[in-house]
Amino acid sequence: RYTEWAARDHGHFTDPAGADPDGARKFLDELHPRVQGDSLLRLSPAETEKLLGFYGVPLLRSIAFATADEAVAAADELGWPVVIKTMDEHLRHRLDLGGVRMNISTREELLTNIAQMKQSLEPYGSFELEVQAMAPSGQGCTVRAIEDPLLGPVLSFGLAGDAVNLLDDWAHGIPPLTDTDVADLVRAPRASGKLFGYQGLPKANVAALEDLISRLALLKDEHPEIALLEINPVLVSTTGVTVLSADVRLGNPQRRTDSARRAMRD
Repeated sequence: RYTEWAARDHGHFTDPAGADPDGARKFLDELHPRVQGDSLLRLSPAETEKLLGFYGVPLLRSIAFATADEAVAAADELGWPVVIKTMDEHLRHRLDLGGVRMNISTREELLTNIAQMKQSLEPYGSFELEVQAMAPSGQGCTVRAIEDPLLGPVLSFGLAGDAVNLLDDWAHGIPPLTDTDVADLVRAPRASGKLFGYQGLPKANVAALEDLISRLALLKDEHPEIALLEINPVLVSTTGVTVLSADVRLGNPQRRTDSARRAMRD
């Protein structure tokens, strides 16, 4: 297998159009003073959206609400139909547990769904809620990038849900990644067949997914102070990708243990 791997075409490195590493660097430099000791700084939704924007990764906007009137105003601003979801990180993707309600088209539907959601979530506690515009339906995927103590940047990809949560069906790569590396990464999970017309389903726009992963890999490779970057989920439809939620946490670059390991791009 190694002989076959060594003899194959390994592709080439590409710089995604519209990426602004210098802008991201200046923005991260402004955040560094807020990182204390060994603790991680979790970026706010607005800060996360701004950072991803430097690499051409749009985040589907959401608006938190506390009252029914605020929810209606948020839906009017974002555009109907909308989704409501809990902001709890463990329940926000759980349609089966009542953490998400989709395709809400009117004020009356919105008020009814808010009341029903609060009732459904009552056994788990009290949570803040948010409104988000409806995204095109597609296959949910997860992209996670970390700063490994030994390897430095590591990017992981899998299909969201039970595939990664229960079966640990991840594929891993070490940036920098060539276009061939990214293509291999997308096809490596056992569940990846769901992106390619599994059981007659429409084929997903894999090219758009590969472009997204290339951008995230470059972001992680160029900014080692990003201790964690998680996109969960990103919906891959027949027409493109939509990032619904992102979590970014910064660490203290002075306390890294990987000897600042970075691979050189040819």
